[in-house]
Amino acid sequence: MKISKKSMFGIGLLAGAALGYWLNTENGKKVRRQVGQTVHEMGQQTASFVQEKGAKVQQTLEDAAEKGTKIVDELVTQAKESITASTEATTEKVEDAGESLNKGIKKASQKIAAQVVKLKKENSTV
Repeated sequence: MKISKKSMFGIGLLAGAALGYWLNTENGKKVRRQVGQTVHEMGQQTASFVQEKGAKVQQTLEDAAEKGTKIVDELVTQAKESITASTEATTEKVEDAGESLNKGIKKASQKIAAQVVKLKKENSTV
């Protein structure tokens, strides 16, 4: 059996009127107060929950930021130490190369001087 739209509207209208009448009776008013209290309490619980979770999220983010800062600081320190060690090693190698160069120049100068003396002796005997 199919119910027409007009019949459905009439049934809804009667149900709404009956509900409105009942909500204005003493029992209906009592139920409205109870529902209002329950909704208010649930709102307060929701607000407390949201505030609590928000505080936890904020603390988690602050902790993460602090850990991130520590990690970056450690990486910067390690990079500085690595650069310092590399600089010291390079400086040492450059100094060693300079010493080797000076020894080579001194040895070459001595050989040249010896060769000059030898050539002078040969020229003076000729």
